Amino acid sequence: SARDGDVVRDAVLAFPELSEVVGSGETKTSFVTREGMQVDVRTVHPDQVGSALLYFTGSKVHNIQLRQRAIDRGWLLSEYGLFEGEKVVASKTEKEIYRDLGLDFIPPPLREGSGEIEAAAEGALPRLIQRKHIRGDLHYHSTRSGDGRSSPEKMVEAAIAAGYEYVAFTEHGEDLAINGSNRREMLSHRNRLRRLGEKYPEVRILFGCELNIGADGELDYDPEFRLEFDYCVASIHSHFDLPPERQTARILRVLEDPAVNAIGHLTGRYLGRRPGVELDVDAVLEGLAITGVALEINGALQRLDASAEVARQAVAQGVDVVIDTDAHHVSDLIRMEYGVTYAQRGWVPRARVLNARPIEKVLEKVAARR
Repeated sequence: SARDGDVVRDAVLAFPELSEVVGSGETKTSFVTREGMQVDVRTVHPDQVGSALLYFTGSKVHNIQLRQRAIDRGWLLSEYGLFEGEKVVASKTEKEIYRDLGLDFIPPPLREGSGEIEAAAEGALPRLIQRKHIRGDLHYHSTRSGDGRSSPEKMVEAAIAAGYEYVAFTEHGEDLAINGSNRREMLSHRNRLRRLGEKYPEVRILFGCELNIGADGELDYDPEFRLEFDYCVASIHSHFDLPPERQTARILRVLEDPAVNAIGHLTGRYLGRRPGVELDVDAVLEGLAITGVALEINGALQRLDASAEVARQAVAQGVDVVIDTDAHHVSDLIRMEYGVTYAQRGWVPRARVLNARPIEKVLEKVAARR
């Protein structure tokens, strides 16, 4: 925001990456970068920041519903404010605009035109999970996994720096070609984690595994060995072309195993590269609800799996959600921010997030499965 739009315009036009000016004026300047991306810079008066944010960040459906609510009151809502004739009703902050429209403040991730207006009018919006609520990460790799790029020591130090109270090292199981670890390697890794636990008592370190879900729902190792792990997440890494009924069956079979505590990246999708598997989501969610197995929201930007839509369905059915980074390097811990924001889009409340609970509650849930 600025009181003098010309100053902003001149600063934008001096941007070193600017390649071509599409248009320029006091309130808007559009240009193309050297990489070919068009950028629009809007300038509004400081008193109009709230209405401009609300208008330009959408979503379109949400904005249309808000404008209709204003019309119903004889008002007009635009990027410049909420007006009654020439009088400004509200414009400085988004909260003021929502308040004057008779709504609780709606967080940006919920603004999708999917019932949030009605919920806000009734005071029924969920108390969304926040990053500050997260106590630990339950899907975490190190160089013990073939695709890991940071040592266990560095990953522990990163977990402490992130403020975690606990972390589960879930290295790949032996059935995942190249990246997996056999029994001997896993037991050696457990000893190493125990030593790290003594060295870093400020964080609880769990000996875990990311089990690979086979074509027919088979898992790594034998049932007895799987129970050696403190925590297990089971995930699809192959056989993406099976028909929906077989994809569903392989997940449901896994839910029967007492060592499995969460289903990781449900569909196995890789955004921009590979679609997720097709399965009966309703059947899977029913299975999760019955067994008490949690549904992961994987915070990796290339995954964001399970989807926000499925997460919302899961919460409605009483299924616990676990938000994980699936980190393979210390730089991957930023994924928790992405995962939490994406979970908010799925209306996930703090109360339904497994890793927003103390470690004692997490271990109680694990024990209840065994």
